[in-house]
Order: sequence, then C-alpha cells, then structure tokens
Amino acid sequence: MPNQERFKAFVAAYLVLIKDGQILLHKRANSGYQDGNYSLVAGHLDGGETTKQCIIREALEEANIKLNPEYLEVVYVTHSLVQCKMSPKWVPDSNAK
Repeated sequence: MPNQERFKAFVAAYLVLIKDGQILLHKRANSGYQDGNYSLVAGHLDGGETTKQCIIREALEEANIKLNPEYLEVVYVTHSLVQCKMSPKWVPDSNAK
C-alpha cells in the first residue's frame, strides 16, 4: 500500500450557553478570524482533548467563565467534507460570497 497521508480532522467545539432566555455571544478580537463579529464561545480541540475539555478551556480563555463538566452536554456533532482555511489543502471556493 502506498505511503499516504492520513486524513486529518480539524475539530471545533461551540458553547451554546443559555441563561434567562438569552444566548451568550462575544465579540471576536485578536484572532485573525472574523475579528469584530459576534460569535458563540468556540475553539479547536488541542491534542487529546475531549469536546467538553475543549469548551471548558475556551470558555475560560474567551469569556472568563468557569464551567462544570457535569452540567455540559454534547448535543450535536456534524462532519463536513468542505475543507476549511485551517487545512493545508484548502482552496478558496470561487462561488463563496
């Protein structure tokens, strides 16, 4: 079998924090991606992190919020074959707006 590079997934976790009917958003800054726009607290998994470990870390880094893993629930997982800018093989989509 030829020596092929293994598929690499770039995995991100997003926090949907709802309190009193409101969803937490923060204004992105100093990341180089979507700076100035509002977003859910989110980030890419590091090393061997679980999704819960990732979102706990990102919530503390981005919003200074300490989360208890007992109250977190992974509710949705998706896999897209669209390559992202983080991918070394990413090619801009000429149809993208």
